[in-house]
Amino acid sequence: MLRILFSMLLFFSCYSVWAQSMLISGFVRDSISNEPLIGASIWNEGTREGTISDHFGHYSIVVDQTSKLKVAVSFIGYKTKTIDRIESERVDFSLSPGIDLDEVRIVENSINSERNDFGVISIPIKLLKEIPILGEPDVLKAMQFMPGIQGGAEGRSGLYVRGGSLDQNLILLDGSPIYYMNHYGNFLSLFHPEIISNVKLYKGASPAKYGGRLSSVVDLRMRQGNRKEHHGSLGIGLLSADILLEGPIKKDTTSYIFSARRFYLDAIMRPAYYLLTEGRFSVGYNFYDIYGKIDHSINEDNRLYFSLYKGNDSFGTFINPWGEQNLDGKSQTNWGNLLTSIRLNSQLSNRLLSDLIVAYSRYQSGELIEMNTDSTFKSHEQKSIIQNISIKSEFIYKVNKWYEFSSGAGLSFQKFHPGQSINSNSVGGIKMEDDTYNVEMQYGLDPYLFIENVLNPTDFLKLNLGFRYAGSLVKDTYYQKIQPRFIALLGTEKTGFFKCAYSENMQPLHLLSRESIGTPNDQWVPATNQISPAIAKQFSVGYSRYLLNNFEFSVEAYVKHLSNLIDYKDGTSYWSTEGDWQNNVETGGQGVSKGVEILVKKNNGKTTGWLSYTLAKTDRYFENKNSGNWYPFIYDRRHDFSLVLNHKFNEKYTLSASWVFGSGYPITLETGYYQTYQLDYKGDVSSASLNPFELDEGMVIYSEKNGVRLGNSHRLDLGFQIHGTTKKGRDKTWSFNIYNVYNQQNPAYYYYDWVNHKDHSQGKDIYQQSGIPIVPSFTYRVKW
Repeated sequence: MLRILFSMLLFFSCYSVWAQSMLISGFVRDSISNEPLIGASIWNEGTREGTISDHFGHYSIVVDQTSKLKVAVSFIGYKTKTIDRIESERVDFSLSPGIDLDEVRIVENSINSERNDFGVISIPIKLLKEIPILGEPDVLKAMQFMPGIQGGAEGRSGLYVRGGSLDQNLILLDGSPIYYMNHYGNFLSLFHPEIISNVKLYKGASPAKYGGRLSSVVDLRMRQGNRKEHHGSLGIGLLSADILLEGPIKKDTTSYIFSARRFYLDAIMRPAYYLLTEGRFSVGYNFYDIYGKIDHSINEDNRLYFSLYKGNDSFGTFINPWGEQNLDGKSQTNWGNLLTSIRLNSQLSNRLLSDLIVAYSRYQSGELIEMNTDSTFKSHEQKSIIQNISIKSEFIYKVNKWYEFSSGAGLSFQKFHPGQSINSNSVGGIKMEDDTYNVEMQYGLDPYLFIENVLNPTDFLKLNLGFRYAGSLVKDTYYQKIQPRFIALLGTEKTGFFKCAYSENMQPLHLLSRESIGTPNDQWVPATNQISPAIAKQFSVGYSRYLLNNFEFSVEAYVKHLSNLIDYKDGTSYWSTEGDWQNNVETGGQGVSKGVEILVKKNNGKTTGWLSYTLAKTDRYFENKNSGNWYPFIYDRRHDFSLVLNHKFNEKYTLSASWVFGSGYPITLETGYYQTYQLDYKGDVSSASLNPFELDEGMVIYSEKNGVRLGNSHRLDLGFQIHGTTKKGRDKTWSFNIYNVYNQQNPAYYYYDWVNHKDHSQGKDIYQQSGIPIVPSFTYRVKW
């Protein structure tokens, strides 16, 4: 009886508190373009409670009707808006562009205190465009300046997060997964800042709705077109040009946005090579990106989006070594992505929000080599393709001011055509050989279900408790795993926030990469009945707080365990034999990554920027590699330091600078060699015998796997922007960048060559191949 009375008392107490409160919800949008403002802060100044808007600009917050009501809505780069009277539970906000520095400080603090995610990186697109980067602004390269993230080789836009490899990142563009995110040489990613509105990278425990990869999630959203007026921009740089158009299809109801980018290095390279070699050699490279998005308001509560991306890279060479018409060769490498998605976002009630996505993704690559003489023709062709069709649904329900519940499910169907190899040989027009090798078509069916609970039981404790059930069906084998997610924040603005997080992930597909640097022809393969999905378990702790109301300080420590990794066996590749590709793969690999990350960030004022430092260690283990001993991962970097500064002199001039330092990556080097006698044999190796009068070229002795390190690297980049208007009143911007200002010769790799010494002995000397030298670049952009 006492228990019943206590329960009734607790219920009526909660009801009484709830009866005096009201939950309001709605959207925060740009007053001019009507585009949702992602990450806007909604703050109840009376109760010192707040929240932030989601990827659709949607928010929900509980306000106390008994206290003095004053709700402030702020977003960086926009004027703050406040209301002190609420007439309904649906309240939409339209913010006007402008700057209010006092409110910006409040925004930053409130966002930090309300955010239940941990190990998250988000860089404003406006700031991203000003960071000096090789060639032009790039989303992924900007992320490399943050702690725990590396780009691999110098100047490249790779993404190695907390010791993970390239395939362990889930890259989403408007809900569609991307399998290869870079253009040639990994020097530029697919994501042009002019079309991207928001980017968020999770390097720790991600929300339960994300899964399928081990290391990180990069969620990118394309901009939405202006619903009131037609606008556009044109950018011309040293090696590329882009155009963007946007406007209403039906005013205030339907809008479009379209963008295209073309890299025209081939227009410079082909004529230059052709002239220098008198027509004997030509090489060219180009790529293009096309983006498109339509958004339509069905009514006040339902919004429909259609997104499209199409891109392709082409690299080709032509060889005619003797200048003869009937003796030549050529090679061509192509790769590209196609992404489409349809999204329906609905506010079903004042407390319930739903999101439904149907997406298609395709990645294909191919290589063709041809040699032609007077009478013979030879060709070799390889191609592969991977396709993904997915449907996923999510529901978010705001129970009360202490509790938010979300749940969802999805299904992904993947079709792998990992490779086809075609060899042709003809003489005098008569086909002599036509050898086609097809790797068996493979399929994967991956269902998932997730539940997530966001709890704020007290003012100083916030919890995110969830799990994700994921399965993978390949042929007659079904893998499944329950993946817990846990995030806890303890503290207040005055004390700072102590954080801890734990997550598990399963990845049912693998990337086979011979060079470990991510090339277009790497092979994506699914888990099979012989190869299990990879597993990751990560635990992290941290502390963050604001200092002097203007500096953000955070420190995080993590440890991550990887299992069921795969790699090529030594001396093999995907095409080593005509047998099953699985015979060429080492399975059962393990990995351990651990590190400490420090970030100090200045958010406001004329001078902004951040300083980051990472101390990390990443090792790998395969039973049949390195004599069964653990060895450093190829991108194990012990020390990584970045400093990024941005100073705005006035509305016209902006100066940006970045300085990076990194300790050397591990490599495997020759440590010695010895010569042996040649073998003499006649037709049969079994009859071979040593010839004591002839020495061969020598046998090489190598270090332990990745047992030697390259030298340290450091680099300074500068950027300068001039803003103004044209004679017709259009906004224009000149951007000047200098990459590697003091021309530092950073090591890319080492190699050996035979030399004759002064004592007439012959030996090998080691040489360094340096990375990218000083490179100036510029971009001119005009908007209308």
